[in-house]
Amino acid sequence: MVGDSVKDDVVCGNRAGAVTVLLDYQGKAGLTSEQFEGEMKPLHVVSVDDGVCGWPYIYTLNPPPRLLSNR
Repeated sequence: MVGDSVKDDVVCGNRAGAVTVLLDYQGKAGLTSEQFEGEMKPLHVVSVDDGVCGWPYIYTLNPPPRLLSNR
């Protein structure tokens, strides 16, 4: 789960067992995942500078699996 809200995106992703990435659009210096506790702790914090985001370089993004259609 990738998002910019700790309370909404990170908590939801952690509860679902997903990898969580917090996007820091405000560019807070030194914001790290260690500053959060419990289900509010993201796996990664990525600072977004001038609209450039580094998270695609952390993971190889694969397309979602195709859904099986009912025959």
